[in-house]
Amino acid sequence: MYCTHYKFSEKPFDVTPDPRFLYLTERHRETLASLIYGIRERRGFITVIGEVGTGKTTLLNAALDRLDEKTRVAFIFNTDVTFNEMFSMALYEWGLVKPKEKLSKVNAIQRLNNFAIEQTAKGGNVVLIVDEAQNLDNRVMENLRLLSNIETRRHKLIQIVLSGQPELDTKLGRH
Repeated sequence: MYCTHYKFSEKPFDVTPDPRFLYLTERHRETLASLIYGIRERRGFITVIGEVGTGKTTLLNAALDRLDEKTRVAFIFNTDVTFNEMFSMALYEWGLVKPKEKLSKVNAIQRLNNFAIEQTAKGGNVVLIVDEAQNLDNRVMENLRLLSNIETRRHKLIQIVLSGQPELDTKLGRH
């Protein structure tokens, strides 16, 4: 309907979060700038919190489009997993494990630490993005917090972006 009436070359309203069709309100612009700044400046944890349908995933994709090729990203969108499963998915996306390769948690953390140190030495950055993070259980959240301890004296070596609905803010506010 839109394509015919407005003579669009493609559908502007689809079910996937396509950042090409992102309309940047003042709040979206500020969130996008904060995301990019937080990642580039190695701020460690970054959160994007908003109601269903407010464009969080689209903003994450827009941020990815604006990061340089030295930024290595693992994007986790299925949060109905254990920490070990999530960590395995991230290691695979970073190219640190082969399909079906099994590592102990200690070896996996050491591999990530070495990778993050190498990336930083080359001027790169390592980012873990978890969308729908409000669904993470407390044990997974604690393991992510511990993962954020991978750092040097001067830099956070892994940037962790948690995106989710307002329940995430409540969850993060707990002890």
